[in-house]
Amino acid sequence: MPDQKDKANEELHVQFEAKQAEAADGRSVLDKIKAWFKTPPEESVTSFLRQLVMLLEAGVTLLKAIRTLSERTSNKTLGSVLKDVADRIESGNTLWQSLSHHPDVFDHLFVSIMRAGESSGTLTEIITRLSDYREKKALLRSQVKSALAYPFVILLASVAVLLLYFIFVVPEFESMFVKFEIELPAITRFALAFTHIVLGFWWLWLLLIIGIVVAVMMFAQTSGGRMLIDRLKLRMPIFGTVITKKVVADFAHTFATLLAAGISILETLDLTKEAVGNVAFASDLQQVRESIERGEGLEKPLRRSKVVPPIVTDMLATGEESGSLDRISLQMADIYEREVENAVNSLKSLIEPVMILGLGLVVLFLTLSFFWPYISMIGQMTGIE
Repeated sequence: MPDQKDKANEELHVQFEAKQAEAADGRSVLDKIKAWFKTPPEESVTSFLRQLVMLLEAGVTLLKAIRTLSERTSNKTLGSVLKDVADRIESGNTLWQSLSHHPDVFDHLFVSIMRAGESSGTLTEIITRLSDYREKKALLRSQVKSALAYPFVILLASVAVLLLYFIFVVPEFESMFVKFEIELPAITRFALAFTHIVLGFWWLWLLLIIGIVVAVMMFAQTSGGRMLIDRLKLRMPIFGTVITKKVVADFAHTFATLLAAGISILETLDLTKEAVGNVAFASDLQQVRESIERGEGLEKPLRRSKVVPPIVTDMLATGEESGSLDRISLQMADIYEREVENAVNSLKSLIEPVMILGLGLVVLFLTLSFFWPYISMIGQMTGIE
């Protein structure tokens, strides 16, 4: 059952959400879109944290440190936000309360960690932990994005080359075949028919692609749709392994960082659900939270999970039994961060030969389709002479 500390944390949690709602109140959809574009990059916020730690360790007061950084930062939006934060602190607000007025820049997890640092009197140490956490998470995200983007970039480039071939090269071949009345093989007739379908109904293909994209985006906005899509992400062949390892690494690092900051297990699970970025995984974490509220442990709901790897359950169960959940979670995060890096490298080495093979088959098909009749035509002309 939750103790007095948990109840106090819940009260602060409610206050925080009220501050966020107040900060976001009255904004139109257009205002929210503008705010999204003006939001400073995560690297700038992490850099601010690193510089803030240095100033605090040098003996500079919190208010003066934030004012100084608001003037020095190269990002104007962040500078304006930090100026407002400093003004609020000067008016008597705590740091976390001041930060909570800018939910577009400082999210729920960020403010909660700051709140824990202020409450425990270990703000400098907590900011350092938060900086490390953000840097590692950004590195993981960039690694996974590069791995997933690579095949799609190659695919788009291949499609662009094929379209140019169909638009400019194929018509020349076709006019030549008609001019010399060459009997075309089946593969060439199929290629020409396919070209006519693609070019003749290009508007239909464009509408179909746009329709599919819009339909998927709308489906993803529903709770059931988002759940299904996130489950499919984790089960995708080849890519699913990388995504799963990344989600587990995010979960473990967030979980460890929050526990080490002194945040209660229930609030840690709430914040971790938001941070993992996968609804399917978050749903299983909600089951864990409910289990703990009933006085049970972590292990049973995790064993029932279809998305949490068994080794994760084993390690967390061990950490729970030994009373060292934060340390075990941090070790698990380090392990899975290396796993993500290895999986990304393996994925790239696997994709390259597959893409080369695929492009080779396309080139072979085009060669047989259009150069085979051309060779036959040359043979006929040579025979006539």
